[in-house]
Amino acid sequence: MLVKPIKHGSSLWLVLLLLLATAVFLPSLGGGFVGLDDRIITENPHIRQLTAGSIFRTFVPEGGIGSSYQPLRSLAFSLVYAVQGTRPAGFLLLNLLLYLANILLFFRLASLLLDGRDGGNFVAALAATALFAFHPVHVEVVSWHQGSKVTLMGLFYLCSLICYFRFRSGRGELFYWLCLLLFVAALLSQPAAVSLPLVLALWELLGTPGLAPERPRSSAGGTALRLAPFFLPAAALAFQLLFISTVRLGAGAAGDAPLVSRLAFLPVVLGKSVLKLLLPVNLCARYPLDVPVELDLARSLGWLVFCCAAGWAMLRLARGRDTRWFLLLFFVVTLLPTSGLVETSTLLADRYLYLPGMALALAAGAGFGNLVAHRASGKTVAPFAFALLLLALSALAAFALARQHDWRSSASLWGRVVKVYPAHGLGHFNLAAALAERGEKDKAIEHYRRALEINPDYGDAYANLSTLMLGQGHAGLARQLIGRALRLRPDRAEVWIKRGIIMASSGEDSLAESSFRRAARIDDGWAWAGHFNLGMLYAARGQAARARAELQLALDKAITAGKPAETVAGIRNALRNLPATAGESDNERDQQ
Repeated sequence: MLVKPIKHGSSLWLVLLLLLATAVFLPSLGGGFVGLDDRIITENPHIRQLTAGSIFRTFVPEGGIGSSYQPLRSLAFSLVYAVQGTRPAGFLLLNLLLYLANILLFFRLASLLLDGRDGGNFVAALAATALFAFHPVHVEVVSWHQGSKVTLMGLFYLCSLICYFRFRSGRGELFYWLCLLLFVAALLSQPAAVSLPLVLALWELLGTPGLAPERPRSSAGGTALRLAPFFLPAAALAFQLLFISTVRLGAGAAGDAPLVSRLAFLPVVLGKSVLKLLLPVNLCARYPLDVPVELDLARSLGWLVFCCAAGWAMLRLARGRDTRWFLLLFFVVTLLPTSGLVETSTLLADRYLYLPGMALALAAGAGFGNLVAHRASGKTVAPFAFALLLLALSALAAFALARQHDWRSSASLWGRVVKVYPAHGLGHFNLAAALAERGEKDKAIEHYRRALEINPDYGDAYANLSTLMLGQGHAGLARQLIGRALRLRPDRAEVWIKRGIIMASSGEDSLAESSFRRAARIDDGWAWAGHFNLGMLYAARGQAARARAELQLALDKAITAGKPAETVAGIRNALRNLPATAGESDNERDQQ
């Protein structure tokens, strides 16, 4: 059987576990948008329709908003938007419900893989599931509005694994085709699911751990033929990511490092990932980890030794050689897609540990099951094992509860980042932006200056700081700062808009006009703001017709770009406030 029958009363323990997990993660529902790619929800026009045509367009690969090809994520967002708009609570509730479903499916998977005697199967599976369910590294996928892309992928990923195991246990070919279909669904939710074919291949090569021993193993040729269809959608996704997706890494990230540097850095990524799972005490939204262009062999060798020690410990936990190696390689294979060998938005993130963390939880659950099994030999190990498990679960739940506070707002999220990593320039920059939005200008200036101390070439920080300096009456300093920003980021429309505002404040309308026009020509999502500011400049001059034309362009581009409703309403209000005119006045013609 795929999953052994649960003994009478055992299901109550599983229900209790789900209720406790709900209680631990329920505070996440009180979180708000935190500025970490929230625009994929708040500024995405594609999720605001739910028709046959819009659903079809969701599955057509295209550039634009979003990080990669994730149509099922977009479809899930569309369903939530259709029910309650862009209010945060609906997206967070979706995350929580998907996470609870993942916990239940993970228990099913653990029940198969952690086979044992004297009830060890259920005890080990339940312990592994509890360790997975309460782990604070999963706060990100529950408390972050985009976390559903990970839990949705996990849902299909786990279902696909279970269906494949059912197929190989003799339940019929229907489970094979369901497995393939669910794998495609996992890929359409999040590209990290690309590891599944390799996981299945490892499971076959290592003797199908968890499968009844009387089931005959297939030949290598039969296994290759059976798994070949799984690599086709994975190859299609790789093609999309390489040639269609608009996501590219910035300077200093893995994309700038040669392949040999990425390979040498792999033990560092693996080791730090293990530490985040074993000691989840310094979790935050962003980790400052980049692949160095030049090799650092001493660092890589040190982390390689740590990885080998962690791997040895993991091999000692599980019962059965095949299961041990499968869990170890499951961890490595599921981490490879986000390890820096290919382009990702960051090298280390809590959401990247969702699948690898399953392997570690399974290994720990297996070790716990082995300790409990010693009751038959008369040893008094079981009480100690249960006490240790309760202590670990209590600590994990406490960390998870505390971690959810970080995701309440942009200020709390990035405040946590700079607390853990005081020299994180991006953290200070984002914290400053959040503080400025809340009206805490002095604190925002302090963090912008800190970001510039860390990175003197931070063009966006100069631009944002110039706006704050202008607001405090330091027009001369604002001009100097925006000049530095333009030298560093001439490709940013937002920087040109800020320059235009500074020039207009000094009465230099011609320089302001040229700056706004330059911004309107840059296609980076801020063209609407260039037209809007240009329209307001013309309105201040009394050139109503020209102002109306620019504001109408701003309105059209804002709607096309899916800007928030309040932005669109503001542009419409500016249009309504313009004086009615049939054409340009003499004053307007003279100024042209």
